Amino acid sequence: MSALGLVLLISCAGSPNSEVPVEDAPPSPEVPVTPPAVPSESVPPSLGGAVVWPDVAPVVPERVTQSALIAPADERVKHARELLLGVVTTHALDAKNPWGVAHAMVALGPKVTLPDGRDGVDALYADFGGLIEVDGHQGVRFPRKVGTSRVEPHTDLLLKAFVEAGLDPAREVVVQGSTVTVADHWRGSLLRAWVDGDATSFDSFNDSAWALRGIAGWAPEGLSWTSADGHEMTLDAFTLRLVTEEYRLNTELRDSLTNGTTVQKRGQGIWTHTCGGAHTLQAGAYAVARGFGGEEARTMVLADVPVFLHRLDLELQQVDHAMALRPEYGVILIEQRLKFLGHFLETAHTYSALGLLPDTRENRAVLDKARLELVGTVEGIERAGLLPRLGEIKTAQEQVFLDYVGDAAHAVHGLDLSTGDASVRW
Repeated sequence: MSALGLVLLISCAGSPNSEVPVEDAPPSPEVPVTPPAVPSESVPPSLGGAVVWPDVAPVVPERVTQSALIAPADERVKHARELLLGVVTTHALDAKNPWGVAHAMVALGPKVTLPDGRDGVDALYADFGGLIEVDGHQGVRFPRKVGTSRVEPHTDLLLKAFVEAGLDPAREVVVQGSTVTVADHWRGSLLRAWVDGDATSFDSFNDSAWALRGIAGWAPEGLSWTSADGHEMTLDAFTLRLVTEEYRLNTELRDSLTNGTTVQKRGQGIWTHTCGGAHTLQAGAYAVARGFGGEEARTMVLADVPVFLHRLDLELQQVDHAMALRPEYGVILIEQRLKFLGHFLETAHTYSALGLLPDTRENRAVLDKARLELVGTVEGIERAGLLPRLGEIKTAQEQVFLDYVGDAAHAVHGLDLSTGDASVRW
């Protein structure tokens, strides 16, 4: 059966997973949440009185480090990267898909040019940014969705992309006819962000990871703020709460590593978070490495690093078993392999660059295997003829198409971190 035929079979099957035993079912593609857009308006008075503008200057860290576990790229790695980059440049640089443009910046950095000739950053702010008015100051926020355009399926996805890609916070941009700075976007995010026990201003703790990474990327020491609805916050508290949640979600995997038992993925624990929790893990590790969250948070992050490495064999065995058992799901399952391995390389080499993953023979073996498996996965996608047919796949099942595009960007970044062609600023 052709690749397109596989996609059509899946898309026409209604709920295919309901017809497959739980232990054999393929991972479900992750569907971005698209609640109503946040309007551009004056922020209402907080619970405790007038809203206080966060008059704090973002600070760009000076430390830039590579992973200590890098290895030179051979011809297979270079070819795989070229194929993945082709997916990004062909399908992600779409002015009507801000989510895609943000992912292009993951792979390419902040200087991307759209097909209409505009700078990608300028276009995103001009076309989709919204202003918030606070006591004579202007901040910036982005909606979840505008029409059919996915903007921020996760709160502060664009801020995280801009910060991580190395955008200058002093850069001026035009939003709804007003000239503001990217720093005003960062401050606007502070006004929205809070956590309080099990409650949070975000849709979930999963949704908060992008905000934590974006805020922590430019956070001065001891950062504190008051949210628009009156919550007194510190970045230490934000970091500790997210890391604590991450640690709790890893309990079953931690027990598996300790006891030598097998964990079956059923959408539980850390797998309730997007991309298997990779964004949550990266955000917590980054904030901790920058000194936020205290010793308790750092201890939990360090304890969960080997737990993350433990997932490599476990997850590959399960997805490969599903591919052998149910080849009719091949288009989705090989993409899930791409998703996991790209994020795995990105996360593990980020841990290393942050000084959280020791340079040992055992750790090198794990990361070398992950890179080889990623290259083999891309080669399998190429042999199946899927890459030239992504446009057809988009028509048949858009979410599968979006997964290929976004995960290609993360895989490029993971490969670049693995070869030393990308670094982490912290």
